[in-house]
Amino acid sequence: MTLGCKVNQYESEVIKEKLENLGYTFTDFKSGCDLYIIHTCAVTNESSRKSCQIIRRAVKANPNAVIAVLGCQSQLAAGMISDIDGVDIICGNYNKLMIIDLISELTDKKIKAKKPIILKKTFQPDDNFEPMEIKRFGRTRAYIKIQDGCNSNCAYCIIPKIRGNIRMKPADEVIREAFRLVHNGCKEIVLIGIETSSYKNLTELVGELQRIHGLERIRLGSLDPSFMRPNITDELMSHSKFTPHFHLSMQSGSDKILRAMRRKYNTATALRNIEYIKSVNSSVNFTTDIMTGFPGESELDFNATVEFTKIVEFLHIHIFTYSIRPGTDAADMPDQISEPEKIRRASVLAEIQNNIKRSIYEKVNTNPLSVLVETYENNILFGHTPNFLEIEAISPVDMRDKIITVKPIGINETGNKLIGEII
Repeated sequence: MTLGCKVNQYESEVIKEKLENLGYTFTDFKSGCDLYIIHTCAVTNESSRKSCQIIRRAVKANPNAVIAVLGCQSQLAAGMISDIDGVDIICGNYNKLMIIDLISELTDKKIKAKKPIILKKTFQPDDNFEPMEIKRFGRTRAYIKIQDGCNSNCAYCIIPKIRGNIRMKPADEVIREAFRLVHNGCKEIVLIGIETSSYKNLTELVGELQRIHGLERIRLGSLDPSFMRPNITDELMSHSKFTPHFHLSMQSGSDKILRAMRRKYNTATALRNIEYIKSVNSSVNFTTDIMTGFPGESELDFNATVEFTKIVEFLHIHIFTYSIRPGTDAADMPDQISEPEKIRRASVLAEIQNNIKRSIYEKVNTNPLSVLVETYENNILFGHTPNFLEIEAISPVDMRDKIITVKPIGINETGNKLIGEII
């Protein structure tokens, strides 16, 4: 079970692939298993709570199973997890692949650990990137982790303390991994990290990946809005396989709140870069993350965020409420916002976002679109266009993992995806 970000998902796939090579068979989490691996998240209080809840659920499902827990909650609160009866292995965010041997030893002997085995270390400035590579990915769209850690000091965020400083995967290793994924059928690769835009020579890396025969699309993970300067845009957009879709981690549309968060940009910088990107490619779409209820966020500040989202017309917004994380500066800030108010603002923003998405889809003409098919069920296939529009179409044939041409003919009732017909 994997919670949290794309980085966690990638790391879980690496571990899964290595265990499958050793003969392990994976099944649904709800099934009775001899081994449970819980990859935890700790970005919010809710994610920490949910991580611990799933650990307890695994122990209850089979008290004799080997229970391995890793990830951010393990790094943040290994002691708390060790207090959960039944946990065998606890690994933080460093040397995660060490759990492979420990898992093998316990499962081969069919024994439980006498007490939790804890693999955790405090990150140091000179720590290296942990070598990880995957040959196949369990999803149509494959992730490659090119970077880990963060050097920013955002007031609300615990991640730098539990992921360490910025570390980068060597470019030649990224290219080799991408080549193998494409050789095994992958059509689209997403370069991800905790702070993707901190990767040195990112545009050059995209250019190298462009040369891989059989790779159809290159997409980037979450980016700092200040990174997308005109020269960066020009370099990225010059590559035909680069997708016109950017996920910009905005967090807020209020300059006052952005300053309080200690973000590295303001709304003017973000809008200037966004407008330039749109001038280069009119089909581009933007997605983002927005937090509601940061300490000191007034109704005026929230309205500024609403207006900002309307100006940009984000295709999708990951909306979440501010969560107090002990150990961060924001936890001690005055003017904390009540939970009901945080939720109300998130609900208001979600309704506005739904209307924006419907408006975007209503403007799509009937020109054929390139679609990477991701799922197929009940004769309905589903996928994304290069600019991240969602579309579904009737098909008598399963065409998962293929890129096909679809003509838009309308939108669904909820207005959150296109309806098309295969050409």
